[in-house]
Amino acid sequence: MRRNDLDIQADLLGIASRGAKKTRLVYGANLNFQVIRKYLKILTDKGFIEEKDGVYHTTVQGQMFVTQYEVLKGL
Repeated sequence: MRRNDLDIQADLLGIASRGAKKTRLVYGANLNFQVIRKYLKILTDKGFIEEKDGVYHTTVQGQMFVTQYEVLKGL
């Protein structure tokens, strides 16, 4: 089954919750570097993820998004 954009974003935020470099995000979400770049821009612009010294971390807003998304997905 193909994932939608929100599924991919939630996956990336989950992987980055403990801090992850871009390579870890690529392999963890099973995407390529070109696609990851697109999603990281979206998540950064929304304030859901931050990058510091090459390591991506999920923000509090990002954690709230993942929590709410999982609740809605379970309905």
